[in-house]
Amino acid sequence: MNTVQKALREACRAQGFRPVAEAVGVSTDFLYKVIGGSKQPSPKVLTYLGFERLWLYRRIKPQSPAPTTAEP
Repeated sequence: MNTVQKALREACRAQGFRPVAEAVGVSTDFLYKVIGGSKQPSPKVLTYLGFERLWLYRRIKPQSPAPTTAEP
């Protein structure tokens, strides 16, 4: 379970699913699906929890330098 799912689960445990769903503007079914992992959290859910979505690319292993060609 990722950080967003855990935060949403804790919010729903503390306040109840219906109040959280109403505050966010989504259905309780949607919240269950996000917590269960079958749906991605919407921007509304992320904002409510204080998260933002980032896309990140990073190299996981070193790359060999590109071969150079010598011109005559």
